Amino acid sequence: MSTNNNKFQSRLDAILKAEVALHINGDWLELQVKSNDNRLTNGALTYAQYDNVFDETKSSYSFVGVSEDGAIVNAYIHDGSNKIGRGYGGDSFELTMQDGSHKVISGPWSGRPSVHIVNSGIQYTEVRVNDTLYGFSKEFIEAIIDRFNLNASLELACRDMEIELQVTNNNQGGK
Repeated sequence: MSTNNNKFQSRLDAILKAEVALHINGDWLELQVKSNDNRLTNGALTYAQYDNVFDETKSSYSFVGVSEDGAIVNAYIHDGSNKIGRGYGGDSFELTMQDGSHKVISGPWSGRPSVHIVNSGIQYTEVRVNDTLYGFSKEFIEAIIDRFNLNASLELACRDMEIELQVTNNNQGGK
């Protein structure tokens, strides 16, 4: 068993089934996971603020949160001010920052994982858990691929440095 599997053991045990499947739009492959166990996606995230290299005005930031074990990743784009943005219907999110402080951002945008990868260097992508998308780190996805003997690999695609799940052959089965 790899060290990744040990690091993520509790989360891996929460997975009933994992498979590589064609995305609902049919344009790309995605990892799909079945689980009825909250251990898979639960846990507090700690956020860091990164410059948004795509914003020429330098008025917005990536706020990227990672779980303690490094498995779960979530991210927002926001200017970091008290101003209410238009994303998420103006809803507010309280973020626990790396230094222990709390920051409230209102109306952020989520942004594609590829945007936050470039801004933060944290490699992750979205995985479909039942019918909901969650951000999983590259390391955690590799542990899932290993645990379920999926014939797939993860590579950084040239397109905006987004992590793209690429199947190594036509065998797309799962356990």
